Amino acid sequence: MDDFTHIIDFYKNLDRLGPGGEAETLRAWNIIKPATDAPTAIADIGCGTGAQTEILARQAGAAQIIAVDFIVEFLESARARFAKAGLSVQTLNANMDSLPFAAESLDIIWSEGAAYNMGFEKAALYWNRFLKPGGFIALTELSWLSDISPEALPERLRSYWQNNYPDIETISGNIARLERGGYEIVSHFSLPGHCWTENYYQPVQAEFAPFLARRNYSAEAEALVAETREEIALYNAYGDIYGYEFYVARKVAHIIY
Repeated sequence: MDDFTHIIDFYKNLDRLGPGGEAETLRAWNIIKPATDAPTAIADIGCGTGAQTEILARQAGAAQIIAVDFIVEFLESARARFAKAGLSVQTLNANMDSLPFAAESLDIIWSEGAAYNMGFEKAALYWNRFLKPGGFIALTELSWLSDISPEALPERLRSYWQNNYPDIETISGNIARLERGGYEIVSHFSLPGHCWTENYYQPVQAEFAPFLARRNYSAEAEALVAETREEIALYNAYGDIYGYEFYVARKVAHIIY
C-alpha cells in the first residue's frame, strides 16, 4: 500500500482538507454576488470532501454546482454530505489540469486550498479558458503575508516551504500572477488563524490515533503523522508570516495556456 493510499485514507473522513471556514467562504461569495447576474454554472475545483461546496450550494439557488476532484474517495464523502443536506450537486471525477468543460461555459470557478496542486499561476491561466467573459475566480492560496524577502525569513520556515511548496509567493506577487492570467483583482483577504487551528488542525490531530490504528502503525502511516505534526508546529511558530489568502478576481481577457 503506497503513501498516496495512506493520504486518502487519512483525509477522506475529515470535514475539511485544508484551512478554511464557513464565514470566509460566505465573505468571498458575497463579494461576487452583488457584481454578477444570477450565475448558472459554478465549478468547485479540488472540492475534497465538499465543505465549501455545500456552503456554495446553499447560497447559489438554482445554479448548477459541479464539485470536481480526482480522488474518488473524496467525492464519495462529498456525495454523502450533499445527500444528507438535501442538496443537488453534480460531482465530477477529473484532474484539475485536464478538465472536460466547454470553453467559456462557467460563471464562477471556485477552489479553496487546491490550486497549489498545479501551481497557482498555472491553475489560474489554464482555468481562464473555461470562464465566460466577466466570470469570476475565487481561490485560496498559501501566501507570504507581507513582502518579506526570502533572506529575511527564519531558516526553518524558508527551508520547509522551499522543500514542500517552492511556488509560494507574496500577496502582491499572486495578484500579479492573476493579472498576467487575464484577471483583474476584485478583492482579497487573509484567512484568520482559527481557520487553521480550530477548523483544520484540531480535527486533523484528532484523526491521528484512529488512522494509525487502522494502518497498524505502519512506517508510512507514522511518517505521514510525523510530517503533519511538523507542519502544525511550523504554523504555530510562524503563522504571522504566512497563511492562506482568499483572492477574488474577474476575467477581463481570454488567455490560452
